[in-house]
Amino acid sequence: MFRTVSRLALRGGEARGCHVVSIAVGVTLPDGFLLIADGRDCLLFGDGPPIEDGIDKLQPIGDRVYAVPFGVSRVSADAITILRTVWDDSQDPLSIRGMVDGATATAWDRFRATVDPTIDWTDERLGVALLVAGMAGPAHEPFICESLHSEHVVIPAGVGRGPWVVAVRGGEEQGALERFNEAAAAIIRAVCWDADGGPHNSLTRALTEAAVDTIEAAAREAPTIGWPIRSLIVREGFPATKEVARRGETA
Repeated sequence: MFRTVSRLALRGGEARGCHVVSIAVGVTLPDGFLLIADGRDCLLFGDGPPIEDGIDKLQPIGDRVYAVPFGVSRVSADAITILRTVWDDSQDPLSIRGMVDGATATAWDRFRATVDPTIDWTDERLGVALLVAGMAGPAHEPFICESLHSEHVVIPAGVGRGPWVVAVRGGEEQGALERFNEAAAAIIRAVCWDADGGPHNSLTRALTEAAVDTIEAAAREAPTIGWPIRSLIVREGFPATKEVARRGETA
């Protein structure tokens, strides 16, 4: 059944200043993966609007690989650029783990070397993380990988491979992982997998709806989570499809 990739403890960050509490859900499928993420940035310090909605956090890395960035946006953007530069779709998921970890570590080290030395490094929200999902290697094996680097904690990249791996990044205080795991387990028991229907089938639609409901429930408790909620499905033999899954009240 569902397996869970380790959760990361980082709580956010943004360039100009800092944004907080992004949330994303990823699920590997027998022939691909789902990614669902919120669309809000919230500024902690610096110039700019305090809340900005409409952000597309589902970023392409390779032909069948996408990442959701977290943390200081200047650093997460650098990490994504590094990862795109070194990306190799032919590598297996275990090798990809090293690429993801190297990208976040390098981006964080660059930030540490150039940032204003008066910055408050005791702020636990300062850091960078990536949630990466895709298909890799000659067999196009589905995988999910996460990596975190910050001043307070470094979590080397963990990778889950094969179908039905779940990763929920963010929403820890709102119980997002537990909520989604419960819903997903019930869906997978009740709905048959349809390999021919796509890119969405009944099961992937139900999982997407459960992920959107999980993010929306977290948003009701955390105003830094917001709109729109976007979903992405990538499956072998079908076009990658990104949608606005729910617009919310402010998008």
